[in-house]
Amino acid sequence: MKKQRIVLRFIMLLAFMLVGVMLLPAKPAFAAATAVKVASVEYYEDQIVVLNNGNSKIYYATDVEAAKNNWEAITPDTGLFTMIDISYLSPTVENILVIKGEENSTQSRIILNARPMKLEVSINYANIDSMSDSATIAPLVNIMTTVGDGATPVNFDDLEWRKGTSGQWASTKSLTVGLLKKYLVKGTFLYFRIRALDDYVTVKDSAGTVINLNNDRILGIQGGIRRYETLTTLNFGTDFPNGTKGRRFSNEVKVKVVKKSTAMVYGIDGEKFTAEIKYGKEYRVTIGSTTTNWVQVTDRTVKSLPLSTVINNSTIDGTIKANAFPKMKIEIRDYATSKAASSKITEINLNAQRTINNNIIPGKAPTNATTPDDNIYVYYNGNKNMVITIPKASPNLPYEFCVAKPGETFDITKVVWTSVTKGTEVKILASKAVDGGTLYVRQKEIKSQAATSTQAAIGYELASTYVTQAISYPSTPVITATSYTFTKGYSSDITFTVTLNVAGKTPFETAVKSIKLGTKDIDYSAPPYTTSGNVSTLTITLKATSLATLTNCYNKPITITFMNGTVDKSSIKLTIQNSAPAGALTVTNAMGTNTGTTSFTMVSSKAAADTWSYVITSSAIASATTMDKISVITTATATAFTTTTVDNITVTANQYITIFETDTAGNIVKYKSILITADMIKP
Repeated sequence: MKKQRIVLRFIMLLAFMLVGVMLLPAKPAFAAATAVKVASVEYYEDQIVVLNNGNSKIYYATDVEAAKNNWEAITPDTGLFTMIDISYLSPTVENILVIKGEENSTQSRIILNARPMKLEVSINYANIDSMSDSATIAPLVNIMTTVGDGATPVNFDDLEWRKGTSGQWASTKSLTVGLLKKYLVKGTFLYFRIRALDDYVTVKDSAGTVINLNNDRILGIQGGIRRYETLTTLNFGTDFPNGTKGRRFSNEVKVKVVKKSTAMVYGIDGEKFTAEIKYGKEYRVTIGSTTTNWVQVTDRTVKSLPLSTVINNSTIDGTIKANAFPKMKIEIRDYATSKAASSKITEINLNAQRTINNNIIPGKAPTNATTPDDNIYVYYNGNKNMVITIPKASPNLPYEFCVAKPGETFDITKVVWTSVTKGTEVKILASKAVDGGTLYVRQKEIKSQAATSTQAAIGYELASTYVTQAISYPSTPVITATSYTFTKGYSSDITFTVTLNVAGKTPFETAVKSIKLGTKDIDYSAPPYTTSGNVSTLTITLKATSLATLTNCYNKPITITFMNGTVDKSSIKLTIQNSAPAGALTVTNAMGTNTGTTSFTMVSSKAAADTWSYVITSSAIASATTMDKISVITTATATAFTTTTVDNITVTANQYITIFETDTAGNIVKYKSILITADMIKP
């Protein structure tokens, strides 16, 4: 009976073993040795995976504990592999772990590297805008770490990243330029670490192809070597890992992704045609369907740029119609640097520059000129000022003008413009609007305004192109400075000539409106002007009858006002006076040497240029003035003499001898009238 039981138990055990063999998966064949081999040191999962190799127990300990024969024993997992947890070991220092099987004294010695302690990651945004959105940010990332070397440095692909503290760690292959740009909208924090690198045994599949197990981690496939456990044929070779070809995760580093700075307001100076684009900014322009590349301003001295520079067209400056600015869109932003991405973009849309169609018309504006009148009228108020009228000017359509002096260079960025918002006359003094200069007129820049309850929105407009007019004052009267003396009762009319124009000038003043001495009018005559060659003249005669009524004065200027407003207040000066009595001569009388004659002797002396003479009349000359001439006050013939004594003058009693001293003009200076009596004549 006992023998039968033994046979039965043997048969049952054999059957059980057969069933077990049928249930177990097929396994690769190993050598007869039962050593525990390390299949992978998986730093990613903080574990070691060993090949069971038929052992019923697996032992492991640190090298220190193994030396003391203090081992941890675990039962192998079902299948090819068994996992040994190493998360209890400090990652900040190197650890050595010894592993062995149950019946083999051969040990596997595993060196567990310390975690990389230093990692610095920064993002350089300078070139982000030149990269494709689908590219990774690898070219933008700077990495500094204590692991790796010149031959095998730690690069972008060796990192993992996550967004914020709760994000999932992912391969850097997923961190693209397009994704980073999205983070720049509001800003965030990115965390980086050097990804763990597992140390695997060399594995080949049934076709002899090496399986790159580390790609599993890069591709985000979890499970390590044990996911190959279901394969029926694996060739592990003989190169088993010892941990030195792998690494732990590094410490995490936090990188701040600063949100893009807000779009700024950039001014356009529509008067000088400049844009407020300065150092640190970049711009691009769209004209029609063409958009330029971004242009950076790297000169620290630049505060603004001419629009001609912005559109990169030196032939367009916005000054004259042919060079008007086209419709354009200007985009401006802070350009990216190593520390910050480019800012948000400011867009400026400019309408095509208005081209002024006004013509400059010489003369005054018509009295019925209205706002639809596109003309600009210019005339001259004598030589005092220039007058312009722009009927179309209004607060909603302002114009402006400026004046360049002769020889002065017109610089659109420096000239000062004067606004015109009404269609009335505007006077510009001749001291500003200098003859030979240039007048510039254009429509003023219009600032944009939002719509209100009473007004529609107003769009921004650059100042228009301009029109020009050479400043050329018409000819004004020229009078040679002269002083005249008018003696009441004696002087006649005073006549002088006025030059009205010069060569190349248009006659302006051709007639006289009034002539005054102080506030008193002077009667005059001024026949129509005459022209000889290029010179026109006007003859003016001041009437003696009018001058005789004026108050006496000395060298006083008269005011001549011409018909078109020119006034001359200094050229002609008048002295008006009454006639003065002639002085008295001292003369002695005596009988003459011959019978029937008389004689006289001059006691008074005379001026060197003056002349003596006498006349014999039947009656006395009662009076004489310094304006009188001998021939005017008497019809007697005057006899000149030069000696002080004149003898043998034939006379009769009761006649008169009148002796005169006259000046070079023949006017009487002094005189003496003597009655001849009988005792004065020699018997």
